[in-house]
Amino acid sequence: MATLIPIQYNNRRYPNGIYAGIKEESAPLWIPRLKRFADHYSLHTDPSSRSRGLDSPILRSFHALRMAYADGVAQLWFNEQWTEEFANFIKTVVSGNSPPLLIEIHPPYKDYCASMEQFFEYYRAFAARISSFYPGTKILIENRFGTGYKRSHFLISSCQDIVDLGRHLNKTGSGLGIVIDLPQLLDQTGIPRLTIVQLKEIFTALRPCTRIIKGIHLWGPRSSGNSSMRGVHDGDLDSLFGGNKAMKQGFLEGLYELLNDDVARYFVPEVSNDDQVASIVNDLISVGFKFGGRT
Repeated sequence: MATLIPIQYNNRRYPNGIYAGIKEESAPLWIPRLKRFADHYSLHTDPSSRSRGLDSPILRSFHALRMAYADGVAQLWFNEQWTEEFANFIKTVVSGNSPPLLIEIHPPYKDYCASMEQFFEYYRAFAARISSFYPGTKILIENRFGTGYKRSHFLISSCQDIVDLGRHLNKTGSGLGIVIDLPQLLDQTGIPRLTIVQLKEIFTALRPCTRIIKGIHLWGPRSSGNSSMRGVHDGDLDSLFGGNKAMKQGFLEGLYELLNDDVARYFVPEVSNDDQVASIVNDLISVGFKFGGRT
């Protein structure tokens, strides 16, 4: 059985009968003020994708976080000091709230963090610090593709990058998991030109990584435009595949086969309205996915 644990995204509602016991709460580096989070939440940290000023009052005491900044984009995992400050920044943002159930992080860029080994030197120190603050919190990393950063690409972006991450995690025994943003992965592959054969190859390549896949993100672009990076988070799987029903069905079946292992995984529908949530959820249910409760 392939089971998904629904997370509420931007107050979007799931169809009747599906209860989201976890809410995604945003905590980018540019968060303007501290706020009260839901009782059960996933903390979504800075995606480092587009230009944002790092001049909020919360950041004034975090020199390394403010200085790791180029092309208007935050340079995540820049050095050891950045890593220490990032953990302390999360502690500051969470202050007054219950501990997060999940913390979602994002990868560095290759121009200053060129290898998995270098990233994990920083990540291990971060994870140890977070564990001292919140012993029960799980940490997940998301693959990234689209960005306003001009100097380099993300360290974890392609299917091969995810496979390399899986090998590293299997070797080191780190508790880090990955949440795969599937539209970003497909867009990195070149979704307008993607064939069903290539789609199957992606799911085959990901099979050795099943153990570390802890969740998925799904969304579609607006129906106008061919690229999934155009009008992002404003469509469903029909718009993701440009109305190609065979591709959508192949995707759904491949995803179900990949995750059909009796392990419950987190699900975030990163879309603009309730109808889009319902469309994606119903597509998933149509191939056998079940929606369960919070773990």
